[in-house]
Amino acid sequence: MTTPKTVGTEKVSISNWPEVTRLINALPEPPTKWLLFGPAGTGKTTYAYSLNDNSEGITLTQGMFQDALFGKFLMKDGSTYWVDAVGAKAARKGCPLILNEIHKAGGELTAPLHALLDDASVCRLNLDNGETLKPAKGYRVIATMNGSPDQLESTLLDRFDIVLNCKTPHDGILRRLSPESAAYLVNKMANEPEPELWVPEQTPRRFLTFEHLRSQGLSDELAAELCFGEGQGKTVLMSMIDAQRNALKAD
Repeated sequence: MTTPKTVGTEKVSISNWPEVTRLINALPEPPTKWLLFGPAGTGKTTYAYSLNDNSEGITLTQGMFQDALFGKFLMKDGSTYWVDAVGAKAARKGCPLILNEIHKAGGELTAPLHALLDDASVCRLNLDNGETLKPAKGYRVIATMNGSPDQLESTLLDRFDIVLNCKTPHDGILRRLSPESAAYLVNKMANEPEPELWVPEQTPRRFLTFEHLRSQGLSDELAAELCFGEGQGKTVLMSMIDAQRNALKAD
């Protein structure tokens, strides 16, 4: 087996989200559940749709029910027929599912969202037509939101492999501006006061993602920053070394 070349060893800040997404997508098997959060207008949704022309997407709202994601029966000429919604379409086609404004989803969507974001090995969509749908290869979920990830229920948030703070405009937006406008906008947004820094919980899923990223060739430092939070990755790495050293001493 060939060991993937380590990437991200250069000083790449996770605040440079366009570069981070490029590095992650270049991995042999990139993570498939992403959450992009941050101010409005930075290009989160535009970036998500740019990954695949056949993506399925929806903007979530408080009043939606499961059928908005999975599908429902419709009536025509006295007969009923089943129509897939965006989640079932994406799973069936094996394409990205874009979930915009995920923080605005109501409680009726909690269980469907959990199902859509389950690990690939167990992900199954139980449709109301009796079908159990296993997502095809190529299926992935990219959710977007303004604000902080802690607005999401913890078990939903934990299902995302990658949670990126998109606090500055994507390159695709900047290329449409004059150099002076682009420079001013980047500087302005980069230096605006941020709300209290969100720090990911150190859950088993976080560590599984960390191990997956490093096995795919991402540097330990960048993988740790992505999984455990900006400025926290190095601390976690050092704590892991200390824990291993203590375990060896105990033996």
